[in-house]
Amino acid sequence: MTTEPEWRDMSVPYTAEELEQVRSDFRSMPTYKNGFVGVENIPELFKSLRYYRTPSQLKYIHDFWVFIWNGGIMEDVYIPLASQLHLTSVFAQRLTKETDTNRDGFLSEDEFKTVIAYLAQHDGTFSGKTFEDFVVETDINKSGLVDLEKATAWIVKQYSDIAN
Repeated sequence: MTTEPEWRDMSVPYTAEELEQVRSDFRSMPTYKNGFVGVENIPELFKSLRYYRTPSQLKYIHDFWVFIWNGGIMEDVYIPLASQLHLTSVFAQRLTKETDTNRDGFLSEDEFKTVIAYLAQHDGTFSGKTFEDFVVETDINKSGLVDLEKATAWIVKQYSDIAN
């Protein structure tokens, strides 16, 4: 008999005990070494979160971690991201910060596309968002640059627009 996986309500924060279990699960991955696991462990990591994704979603998430961390998933980044999935503003802030690979405080077009690809796996309405529209909506001083704070606010606004 096959049973359905037990899904976790991601709108509810993790308890301290659940977070400790997430950390323990992370450290028990076959590729765990010095605070990192390989991207090949993404399906198992998400299963331990009870956060089930389709194969295509897992591929985007895999590609995201390859782009950001060259295929390694850092415990110090993964655990806070996992614990903040229920908080849109905190999650968006963390996501934009981690996607700013050159650490200049702004989202480039490639970095934006990485963020959108990741978000679109969770909510398909993001798949139609373009960098050009993003810049028009967020670049108030017309510098051609969008800082991380504005990028975070834009993501949160998109989620609130979707919810309403």
